[in-house]
Amino acid sequence: MERIGIVRWSRGQLEVISDPGNKYLGEGAADINDAGHIVWKRSLKERPGEHQLFFWDGETIQQITNDNLSNQGVRLNQRGQFVWTRYDFSLSPWVSEILGYFGQTLQRLTNGQRQVQSPHLNDIPQVVWTGPYTGLELWQSGQTQQLLTHNAVGASINNGGDVAVSRWDATNQNYMLWLIRNREPLQLTDGIEGGLEGEVNDRGQVAWNSGLFPSIGVALFTKPPFAADLDFDGDADLQDFSILQTCVNDQVSSIAEVCAISDINNDGGVDLTDLRRFAEWFGGPE
Repeated sequence: MERIGIVRWSRGQLEVISDPGNKYLGEGAADINDAGHIVWKRSLKERPGEHQLFFWDGETIQQITNDNLSNQGVRLNQRGQFVWTRYDFSLSPWVSEILGYFGQTLQRLTNGQRQVQSPHLNDIPQVVWTGPYTGLELWQSGQTQQLLTHNAVGASINNGGDVAVSRWDATNQNYMLWLIRNREPLQLTDGIEGGLEGEVNDRGQVAWNSGLFPSIGVALFTKPPFAADLDFDGDADLQDFSILQTCVNDQVSSIAEVCAISDINNDGGVDLTDLRRFAEWFGGPE
């Protein structure tokens, strides 16, 4: 294995964060937040299957784990907190657990669940993960809630608590994308369109791998939570009206996405009918 280190590109320059200095050490799977904090795993060739986690706070590197297990799939939020899966592949079948690092404190978030993995967190922090025996689970402040009892893969969560998750469609032999809002599941795609590895942002937009294998592309879901919420903040107010007002008399086919969203009644244009529909929602649900 060639030497692999962690490098950050910032303002047109490359900065070496961690140089292993040893051809038997390999580093990778890095995640970075807006503050420039970086977390990554290091694998040791002389110990197959072992991965340890390291965190850079912008000044110094800190080793987070030190065991003989495989720490993988780390995800970092804007507060410098992160979660990951710790695997024990020495057992058959293998077992795993979800751990979190919150303000210099390492916490075990699962309690005996089998083969849990792929955790994702927001800035609250709320943490979601999936497993073949547990479905989809949500953790917050030491409490765990089951959102789906089964058939859940690869969840992500935004700061509004929306969760994007993939579920297997046996009829079409493909994954489909679901969005869970206010604990209620909504199916966004069918098995033909596909839906794998979805990521949801704070505007409620979801990007995912779409299509039937091997013809896989990338798709984006941009429909607002409800028709009059044009700025994706959960309500219909003057900010939304200002967006709608600037788009009146425009044709959707020739304007930017923001005006396409303003076509509340989906008739291909933004006109007085949309204004009347918006008035029905004005001051609408949070």
